[in-house]
Amino acid sequence: MAFNFAKRISIVGTAVALATLVPGIAFSQNSPPNTRPAQPANPSNRPASIEEALNLTPQQVQQIRDILVNRQQQIEAVLTPQQRSSFTQAVQAGQNPGLALRSLNLETEKIGRIRSIVETSNQQIKGVLTPEQLQRLQNQVQPNRPSGQR
Repeated sequence: MAFNFAKRISIVGTAVALATLVPGIAFSQNSPPNTRPAQPANPSNRPASIEEALNLTPQQVQQIRDILVNRQQQIEAVLTPQQRSSFTQAVQAGQNPGLALRSLNLETEKIGRIRSIVETSNQQIKGVLTPEQLQRLQNQVQPNRPSGQR
């Protein structure tokens, strides 16, 4: 069961988690999720994955996945069984974990606990990256952030 859980997390992918790495992306957007204009993909200048874009080593990939598995377990522990089921189904269906959590209409206390879990895990992930990788990540994420967020 733990292996299947870890596999699900890796399916969600390092890309989704790293996209939430810059503080504030996961929970601070107050507008509806689909209000940002879609950015067309340009295959000629975009790496195939965040792992490739950051040139992560296999060890870094494993460390980040371990952090993400731990984060997922901690977040799920905050949720009620019904919330956990809804969250798991949404993530398995490909929904961004941050959007899936927002759709649960959580109590303020739970939002604070989850925000703390995400911030802590983001710091752990940042600790795995080299300064150059962190800069590349911030450069990739920054253009995708809604205006006014920093």
